[in-house]
Amino acid sequence: MFKTSKIGLVLIISIFVSCKKKEENTTVNSNIASQVVSNLSQVSSNFTPTSLSSATTQNLSQASDPCASTSDWAICQSNLIREYLKIGKSSVETITQLVSSIGGALGQIPDGNSGTSDNGKISWSKSSSGAWSVISRGTNNASNAYISISSNVYTLKVDNSVSENNPTNWKVEASVTYTDSETWDVSVFVSNTDCNTADVGAPSKATIYVSRANGLWSGKAMLYSPRWKKPNVTVTCDGTAAGTYEIAMYTDFVGNNTSTKAALYLIPASVSSLTNSNSSTYAINNFCTNFSDACGVTGGPTSGYFTSNGIQNNWCTTGANTTPTWGNNCSSNASVSSASYSSDSIWIAPATLKLKDVTLPTSL
Repeated sequence: MFKTSKIGLVLIISIFVSCKKKEENTTVNSNIASQVVSNLSQVSSNFTPTSLSSATTQNLSQASDPCASTSDWAICQSNLIREYLKIGKSSVETITQLVSSIGGALGQIPDGNSGTSDNGKISWSKSSSGAWSVISRGTNNASNAYISISSNVYTLKVDNSVSENNPTNWKVEASVTYTDSETWDVSVFVSNTDCNTADVGAPSKATIYVSRANGLWSGKAMLYSPRWKKPNVTVTCDGTAAGTYEIAMYTDFVGNNTSTKAALYLIPASVSSLTNSNSSTYAINNFCTNFSDACGVTGGPTSGYFTSNGIQNNWCTTGANTTPTWGNNCSSNASVSSASYSSDSIWIAPATLKLKDVTLPTSL
């Protein structure tokens, strides 16, 4: 799994604050981002419905197993969606931290101003308090962090591969579209192609989408694993079996504070088109159809789960770490049981997710 602790960008903040040109220190506004910070704080404080809350506040570490405390694979799915939400919430909180710090520095710079720090590591462009952007540069002056405020859309991009401090193949792109405290959209893409020897089969790329509107939270989690641990197959970080047993695990959910329903899809990574209308082809109970050579293999997780007579979408959960009930549409909650999942336009086909990357602008 991905490490979901807050993104370590304090250095970028400190560089920006220290590198702004002294001749532009005339106070214009103490912090141009105060309203944006307020908006983001409202999003993060209500990011997760009570029905999907977690009994623990600690984020999942790179080597942790979210299924370690569960009695079976089906129950684990309820834990996983909670971890995905933690990733999204953590990303919003990181943007909030960055916007607050950088907004304070840009508040000292007049509107309609752009420039670059004396050491060339920070560039900024400020049209107004509601429209500004910043780039931080790393090795060979390549862009390693970008943040943009454009009306009600807040965007962060990071490429840690060009960081001058402990570079890794870790990248992130997060975007928040804010309408009001009860209507917003959050999209987060995370990529870490460095293989973790403690969890060789962990996802290397993930997209998490969460939306709140009309009293409901809805979203999608899309994970691509290049080294899926197929039963009785040994995979290693040096490439053994990599690219042979690729798999994507996608989750759809919609809920409110009372209950949440979700659907799980296990999809070959080669699939190039995915919509709500055809996603049933890859529903969990069709695993043996789509992965026939893995079905029923000794040591495989197929018994009682992935067969046509096994567990069925949807599953329903009603509280912190509550065991999900499979084959349940949350029928006792009319608002949720009748609700549609988020638009099929949000799906990223596995073949596309596999190649997805983060591209930062080189200039403002």
